[in-house]
Amino acid sequence: MLLRGPAACGKTSAILDLFRDAKPLQRLLLAPNSAAVNDLRRRLLEQSPAGVVMNPQVTTFAGLAQRVLRAAGATSRPASAFHLHLLLRGIVGELATAGKLPALRAVADTPGVIDALERAIGELKRAAFDTPDLRRALGARRGRTGDLLEVYERYQTQLQARNLHDTEGEAWLARDELRRCIEASQPPPALQNVQLLAVDGFTDFTPTQLEMLALLSRRVERVVVTLCWDQDGRHRMWHWTTRTLQKLRAALGERMEEIEVPQAILPETQGRDAPEPTPPPAAQTPAGECAGSRIAGRNACTALADVWNNVFHLDLPVATAPTGLHVIAACGRQAELTAVAGRIKRLLLAGAAPLSIAVLTRSMESYRPAIERVFAQHGIPLAAKAEPVSDVGVVRFVLDVAAMAPRFAFRTMLRVLKSSYFRPSALGAFDEQTAATAEMIVREGNVLEGLSAYADATARLAARARRGPDEDDELLLGPIACSAEDIVRAGELLQAMLELGRGVLAHPESAAQSPPSGGPALPGEVRPAAIGELVERLGLRAVAEGHDDPALVARDLRALDAMGSALDDLADWSGGTPLTLETLRQALTRVTCPRPRTESLVDVLDVLDARAVRYEHVFLLGLGEGEFPLRQSEGSLINDADRQAWAARGAALDSRNDLAAREMLLFYLALSRAQRELTLSFLEADDAGGVGAPGPFLLSACDPLGGLEACDLLRIPMGQFLPADQPPASHSQAVLAAVAGLFQPHLRAHPGALAWAARHAREQLERAGRGLWARHRRWRPDEPDSFDGRLSDPALLQHLAERFAGGEVFSASGLNSFGQCPWQYFASHLLNLRPLALPQRRLEAVTRGTFIHNVLHGVMSHLRQACGRGFVLAEVSDKQMQAALDEAFADASGDVEVRRPPFPVLWRIQQGQMRRELETYLAQVRQRAELGNRPLHFELGFALEGERGPRDEASRAGPVELDTPAGPLRMRGKIDRVDRIRFDGMEGLLVVDYKTGRLATPADIEAGRSLQLPLYALAVEKMLGEQAMGGVFHRVGPGKLKEQYFARMRYIRGRYSQVEAYEELLQSVLARVGEFLTAMREGRFDLLPTDDCPGYCPFRQVCQFSPARDELKRPSGQRPGGDDEGEDS
Repeated sequence: MLLRGPAACGKTSAILDLFRDAKPLQRLLLAPNSAAVNDLRRRLLEQSPAGVVMNPQVTTFAGLAQRVLRAAGATSRPASAFHLHLLLRGIVGELATAGKLPALRAVADTPGVIDALERAIGELKRAAFDTPDLRRALGARRGRTGDLLEVYERYQTQLQARNLHDTEGEAWLARDELRRCIEASQPPPALQNVQLLAVDGFTDFTPTQLEMLALLSRRVERVVVTLCWDQDGRHRMWHWTTRTLQKLRAALGERMEEIEVPQAILPETQGRDAPEPTPPPAAQTPAGECAGSRIAGRNACTALADVWNNVFHLDLPVATAPTGLHVIAACGRQAELTAVAGRIKRLLLAGAAPLSIAVLTRSMESYRPAIERVFAQHGIPLAAKAEPVSDVGVVRFVLDVAAMAPRFAFRTMLRVLKSSYFRPSALGAFDEQTAATAEMIVREGNVLEGLSAYADATARLAARARRGPDEDDELLLGPIACSAEDIVRAGELLQAMLELGRGVLAHPESAAQSPPSGGPALPGEVRPAAIGELVERLGLRAVAEGHDDPALVARDLRALDAMGSALDDLADWSGGTPLTLETLRQALTRVTCPRPRTESLVDVLDVLDARAVRYEHVFLLGLGEGEFPLRQSEGSLINDADRQAWAARGAALDSRNDLAAREMLLFYLALSRAQRELTLSFLEADDAGGVGAPGPFLLSACDPLGGLEACDLLRIPMGQFLPADQPPASHSQAVLAAVAGLFQPHLRAHPGALAWAARHAREQLERAGRGLWARHRRWRPDEPDSFDGRLSDPALLQHLAERFAGGEVFSASGLNSFGQCPWQYFASHLLNLRPLALPQRRLEAVTRGTFIHNVLHGVMSHLRQACGRGFVLAEVSDKQMQAALDEAFADASGDVEVRRPPFPVLWRIQQGQMRRELETYLAQVRQRAELGNRPLHFELGFALEGERGPRDEASRAGPVELDTPAGPLRMRGKIDRVDRIRFDGMEGLLVVDYKTGRLATPADIEAGRSLQLPLYALAVEKMLGEQAMGGVFHRVGPGKLKEQYFARMRYIRGRYSQVEAYEELLQSVLARVGEFLTAMREGRFDLLPTDDCPGYCPFRQVCQFSPARDELKRPSGQRPGGDDEGEDS
């Protein structure tokens, strides 16, 4: 018997009536999925007079197949999704190696090809394609479809050889067992007593399911099937179930009796023209002539029926929107879900029964995490969703540890070191400080990969720490001060980790000592048993049990058990190709972590799973453009052209047109799930502000009712965080309402909201209060205060006054930092904040600036040795200059090549470029004869004890003390070159500073953003006892020489001229430095850059600089602004 009719006409009620009347052991009810099974069981229990239902016998086709095979004593074992993935990976690897996958060979080692094969094989087996069927459908094998057949044949052969079956194969085996019993006139196993077989909620049947129904109909006294189908003119929408109806008629033949169950007409819809029904293509039996007569009079539907009855109708007159229909147009998914959660919470508080509310979407992939987060904030319990073990933190950590080998890449090592699951003590007598030092060895040692790289970095850094003046001196690695012994100990921890990683490999000798630069990742075969050994060695069960949150403890332990069970099954599993970690990682995504047993008040499902379940209240989300209907993408292995060609050969698969029709049917069914209230929602804008629009299905539902505006439409604009017409539904909303209501009267905060927040959410209220107070203070149009970088604590001010009273030793770059932005100086020099170093593969063998400085130092040293001390630069011959440059360049290049440049070709290109730039620079400075430059000192340093690099013999160990209006300034630094010059009857020293980048401007110097030239000029006078004429920046680079003077002379338009205001400018700079010192002592580190704040500043995310706030705090006329680069010579 087939009961066919539209949604909500009473088909399921009739099935349940028949089911209750049958004897318990003589009835069986099949539903499409677990959601429908649970709903039917719940309804049977609710309708039971005794309140008890014994063994209700409600299951799915998969459950029926398992029952049949178990009763028949089948020897074939089910293969887990984990094993099937590994099996397919092995098959693809074997066939690709043998050259039997010409189309897929290029992508055979990618995870995506296995995913595509799993989907294609699943579809073929659901369509009951055996190997001969597929061979016939393909015809002449070629291209990707030929490769698919090769894989399919090998897959089926491997399953049979291992005596295994997949989910679809289980149904095949059950079908074959039923056929054997029926043909032998034997009762089907486990179904001997069944007299009533009811099948409800299906919109389609696979060929295997249809054959099972046909076989059972020959043995079971009564088979009743329901089908959602009608003859109301919506042929496109009914295409999917029309096809199903035809399949049922073909499978069950004339024995199938069809009963049409009409949709009752409600009073408010009477008198409205309805489409004239066409005669059904098969004979109908009046309702009063069979058990289906109980349907008569009970198929009343709600007032919402107009919504699904009119959807996809093109020519109906406009109806009135029912009162139970609501539409939400939100800006952002968070706003959409918050509005839905608020409505659901109010329904529950008003007495809505548990599980009488459903939240549906076309696809839960993007919605589920957000739904769980928002509903938890609103205190709405949801059943936990099963998740892959690979998503659980403890399993991810195990896989990271296993992934260290064979390359031992720094990113993986750092992930392990920084993981909360890592306990250094599990590997020896190590502690958290040792692990932190090990992290800094990787970062500061620029370790990229390879076993030997970690030992080399440890040795280098330990040697550097030992080079200090005292044995107990410590080396600063990032934010950590470490002794040589600390570094060595951390290196031992790194070696223990490396050995741990090598132990995972099936062939430990394959671990790369020094992998080729930029080479492909080495695959590395792993031992399955090694993963379990890692869990024990690292004590991960004890680590998991140490969580404060019991839910996290249980989740981690469940995940470890599930992973362990999957890996145990691999003991006797032989794949065709070596098991790599990436293959294992992909396979573990198929292993499910068991769900905790939790309560749920709301069902959260996609519309496919909910198609056979009814609810009082339904919230259908994601109805925007591109979300519902689901976009149909072209299959990577079986495209639509293939489907049409196969159908012509008698092997039909669902075409794109079929799937588009199914989307319409699913939307119709989703609308009809609601009995009292239906809420539809879409996004008018996404979370990034992108414009959204209602989808075509939503418009098709609302247009027959007068359009979106005629429905109960709620628009949630961007930035609205509180419901406009309802009280808050979560703690965070309540606190927000209490606080925001004080500033925005239109929010109409409840009089007691603030008191409630103070009592129930004190910490949140205090945090909000601090934020509001800070915002108020920071945005006042007044001079900076403690909210803008000015310290006010007396103890801190006393410390600063003592520190900067004369004992602090400054560098010119440090003072430049203060001159550019006082707050940046505070963060970098007082708080010692700096970004953590990240190892990187340097394309250049050496930093350009360092190499050029070293070469120029070598050139001048060679010239002094060849020409004598005090040589005149303009008098050096071409031959002498060339010889000096050749020797210095060779020396500097040799130092680089000892370290083996990572990219030799690039290094040669870089060498040639720098050589040309140096030749151009030296040729141009030799042409400047007017000043008679005599280079005297090169790399003249002061207070640089312990620092490496070339140093002039006149350098001093202690700092140079300069006088400023605010007191003495102690300086340290290194001057590139000091020349003796003569100009306009004066003789003195000139500081030369090499630059390879942008030159500072006069405004930079006068504002204190570039202080090297004036401060170094004063330092030279103190150190050498001669008058300084000032300083000059020389830019070493391609093209014409660029220079910027801060001296008693300047060079403009090819000639030198005197700067009469030099002494005044110098005193002005010293006064600016004095202001800096005074500001430091008084704790004034204002967040007011003296130039445009660059976006690349590492502290930009910390200080939260705002140009608009900068204007409020800065007096008018003091806006920063940059000048052009120094004048060209």
